[in-house]
Amino acid sequence: MDNCRSCKSKDIEDLFTLGPMPLVNHFIGAEEVIDEPLYELDLKYCQECHLVQLGTTVPPEKLYREYHHLSSASKTNIDHLQSVAEYFDKTVNDCHSKKILEIGSNDGSLLENLSKVFLFALGVDPAKKLAALAKKKSVNIIPEFFSLEIAKSILKENGKFDAIVALNVVPHTEEFIDLLAGVELLLADDAPFVLEFAYVIETILKGGFDTIYHEHIYNFSMRSIAHALDSVGMVPMEVLKIPTQGGSLRVVARKKARNRISGKSVLDLLTDEDHLGVANKATYFSVKKNIEEFRTKLVSILEKFHSQGRKIIALGAPARGTVVLNYCKLNKNLIEFSIDDTTFKQGKLVPGVHIPVHDWSALENGDGNEVFLLVSWNYKQEILKKLFQYRSKITLIEYFPEIQVSEMSMQKKQ
Repeated sequence: MDNCRSCKSKDIEDLFTLGPMPLVNHFIGAEEVIDEPLYELDLKYCQECHLVQLGTTVPPEKLYREYHHLSSASKTNIDHLQSVAEYFDKTVNDCHSKKILEIGSNDGSLLENLSKVFLFALGVDPAKKLAALAKKKSVNIIPEFFSLEIAKSILKENGKFDAIVALNVVPHTEEFIDLLAGVELLLADDAPFVLEFAYVIETILKGGFDTIYHEHIYNFSMRSIAHALDSVGMVPMEVLKIPTQGGSLRVVARKKARNRISGKSVLDLLTDEDHLGVANKATYFSVKKNIEEFRTKLVSILEKFHSQGRKIIALGAPARGTVVLNYCKLNKNLIEFSIDDTTFKQGKLVPGVHIPVHDWSALENGDGNEVFLLVSWNYKQEILKKLFQYRSKITLIEYFPEIQVSEMSMQKKQ
């Protein structure tokens, strides 16, 4: 790429690469191992609008038509989606007589909640299997990629909307300026656009490189998303830090009508970012050394346990975990298998490293000599609760927010 995808500037710099990487949500069967495609996973930085973005992208049809991440696969995520519905219930006046649009509605979990709050709720999502699951929840989903063109057809059919929501969708969309333009077209003058995304400060700049994968084309700061919103006639009014994805932002934007300006929370965060060096590429270059040291330390710990005859089992097989496993080259020779609640993944192999994925019943015949690697680290409490149903004592390796090994028992308070 020669230009920033947001502001079109040519002043764009290479940061670092994690090397060739599989599609992190493309879990495969044994017969697909030989022909599994790999794509370079490299980061670039725009010195004009300060957006961190992938240099190599993958066609969205390959990423999302057969998408395996389920919004409903985790209780923690279900609780979060419920809280989002409650947020709209509290902040949108008389929402029971109004309309809301969700972009990236996945299996309809949030849309189902929104349907109870709003008079009319509509979703847009390209994943065919997930759209089929959503139909069982009696929600309305258009099975397409959201764009300005799709927005025009939605406008003709449904008019403007009183609220629009997009959770972890904007960073996934290569033509995200076109997506934002579609939002602006469909948004009523006084309506909020609520978007959430992993925050570059809390993730990449703190060493959380597992948010870097081909679905995550962009890693936004407040400054870079504000620049993008401004380019399509919207302004960020409020921002809130939330714990999802290891650290995210919830931004509330509105149309520029009535001379709207950003609120105090946005201006304060922009000031904080200036102090943290978000507008300085050297800040991002320091990440490369940190993740190389991370790899060396984690691999050393795992190899030590393996040499002692301990079986290593991965807890979770999320997209972010696929990044860590592949970057550290932790394959099936080192890790016995992974346990994940997503039925689409069970019986398949983790992309790239080809570790088998099972459900929790795989622990029923174990000998207690295992070491557990917490891959879905952002769902720690939920996973430990399930694990202690099968083991009274465990050895647990965590790698974020820092690498540590703990001996735990069922009686130990978490």
